[in-house]
Amino acid sequence: MKPSKETLECLTCGKRFTAWVCDHRKFCSMRCRGCPTPIRPLAERFEHYVHPEPNSGCWLWLGANKGGKCPYGSIYDGSKVISAHRASWLIHIGPIQSGMSVLHRCDNPYCVNPGHLFLGTHADNMADMAKKKRSKPPRGEAHANSVLSESDIRAIRLSNDTGVSLARKFGVTDPLIGAIRRHKIWRHVI
Repeated sequence: MKPSKETLECLTCGKRFTAWVCDHRKFCSMRCRGCPTPIRPLAERFEHYVHPEPNSGCWLWLGANKGGKCPYGSIYDGSKVISAHRASWLIHIGPIQSGMSVLHRCDNPYCVNPGHLFLGTHADNMADMAKKKRSKPPRGEAHANSVLSESDIRAIRLSNDTGVSLARKFGVTDPLIGAIRRHKIWRHVI
């Protein structure tokens, strides 16, 4: 059975909040629960995790990140977890309009220097990515999983040997040899 949410009333402040039924929560926040250490202001906590880098001018985020392979930092703003570069914008520049993203001029996802940040839409972010040529995945021998080189591809296409013998010679499969010969893959190699 899927857990459900319910609207509750905080026993301390009376504020209405939503929680999972299985949580058995009675308070809307740590402060109302009587947590002995109140949450410090965002700006104070933010500065603790920033390390200015003298060469590039970037302020590197040394705090938590969003998880997985995502390098963007994150910080709790008092009600939810937000990106560290968004927190930097809020602290140093001001509010962010709805639907706007905080983008990096320096292309360093660890950077939280407000001088390296600017506001834009998602479309602006995609256009910036394309302009800076960050959108193309590596192909050919630049790809991490590539077994063949461009000279191998040319040799396969010029060879009169069977696909099976070429597959054994280059350590790949026969269908791969066929796809290379038919220019289905490695199209950029002439």
